[in-house]
Amino acid sequence: MSSRSHIPTCLTVVVSALLATSCRTEKAAARPAPPPVPVSLAQASQRTVPFDLRVVGTVEASSIVQVKSQVAGELEKVQFTEGQNVKKGDLLFEIDARPYKEALRQAEAAVGRDRAQLRQAQAVLGRDQAQLKNSDSEAARYGQLAKEGIVSKSQSDQFGTTAEVGRQSVTADQAAIESARATLETDLAAVDKAKLDISYCTIYAPISGRTGNLLVHAGNLVKANGDSALVIIHQVSPIYVNFNVPEQHLATVRRYRHSTACRFG
Repeated sequence: MSSRSHIPTCLTVVVSALLATSCRTEKAAARPAPPPVPVSLAQASQRTVPFDLRVVGTVEASSIVQVKSQVAGELEKVQFTEGQNVKKGDLLFEIDARPYKEALRQAEAAVGRDRAQLRQAQAVLGRDQAQLKNSDSEAARYGQLAKEGIVSKSQSDQFGTTAEVGRQSVTADQAAIESARATLETDLAAVDKAKLDISYCTIYAPISGRTGNLLVHAGNLVKANGDSALVIIHQVSPIYVNFNVPEQHLATVRRYRHSTACRFG
């Protein structure tokens, strides 16, 4: 009896499985078919294609310049922004030029004084030369009179002494003129230096390139040729690229390096 009671259960499971399979088949048949995949046609051709060899490299600026100040003073203005591309001759910094303008004014005043002293020394020389000429004439005349016994020898010697004093005065005048000229040259050099210092108060870009970080800001005091730069400029045109090629590609590089079609990018 126990075996007969299991037969209806097995039949029920089989019938249920057949019904489920029939339902899935009907649902699958109801779905629409996917659209056809588009296919494009092209005619095959033979041509030269580039050979790309990709490696890792580093880029370096062709020139790096540290911009420093050649005079000391307060930094008044910065005429660029960090990372800006600048051209050679562009204005970068302005330093307070008032102390150097005052030095120029004093040097020019000293030059004016020196020229006046030089003119005065030349005038004194002209006067003493005229007196010496007269003294020489008198000494010569009295010397002849003394030989003829008309005047005493002491009188002749007195005129000779006067002429000798005149010659010493002329020599001193000439030395004073040389000293005045030397002083004038020194003060003229001071004028040139003051003008040069004023020109250094405006700092221009020495090369074309890209500016780095601003190392000194407006209001700071800068030193003449100090240890730290105001800004560093990197020249990026032209630029250097360093890279290593694996040894397995060495033969290919040697074969194409002299070709006009070979280029690095």
